[in-house]
Amino acid sequence: MQGSHKEKLDQIEQKLDTFEVKFEQLADAILKLTLIEERIASVIEGNKELRSSIKDNNHRIQSLERKSERSQIFEKITWIIMTIAIGGYFAGKFFLGK
Repeated sequence: MQGSHKEKLDQIEQKLDTFEVKFEQLADAILKLTLIEERIASVIEGNKELRSSIKDNNHRIQSLERKSERSQIFEKITWIIMTIAIGGYFAGKFFLGK
């Protein structure tokens, strides 16, 4: 009986050792998952900041495009007025001899 009792104790001890190893592995896995979760949260926050920055840059680009369109129109009008003025000047000299 003594040998049988010792064998049972050895089996229980082996099972407890196995349980302890698996418990440590589980604890390690939980720790790794926690670290991964923190990294993911950090990446998500970084993405939010990037999206906000991109949105701001898009607004700035649109504003610059509108200003550019207005300046192009002003430039065209300026050239038209200058062409008319210079053309009128030379037409007056040519036709009126002034």
